Amino acid sequence: MRAFHEMGSHLRLISQLYHESKRLSQEILRDITRDVAKRNTGRVTVATLPSLAATLLPSVIARMQATHPGIVVVIKDALAERALALLRAGEADLALTSAPPPDRELSFTPLFADRMVAVLPHRHPLSEAKRVQ
Repeated sequence: MRAFHEMGSHLRLISQLYHESKRLSQEILRDITRDVAKRNTGRVTVATLPSLAATLLPSVIARMQATHPGIVVVIKDALAERALALLRAGEADLALTSAPPPDRELSFTPLFADRMVAVLPHRHPLSEAKRVQ
């Protein structure tokens, strides 16, 4: 029962992280597209992790396009290193990815801290552990 309760707590945390990252992503896209939005036309290219491209960005983009229908948002899903390479090469306007190593050419704004959890069958010996190392 304790493992189920802890899993529920983890699911609530994941849900909170998702909603907070969604809100921050909307703010970032709004800021990035501000100049384009003044003309209500243009293109913004976002390099992002496949998981964000599939789950988070569709609703964020739909909201933005409802208010700025002339703006085209192009998603390039890529793993972290490739997303940064697209940004450096000028093939993306912004990247949503894991924190890059220090780089003088780039600045980044943390959106949220991701917390990983171990999911185990109830009868697994580690399911009673408070911490898995």
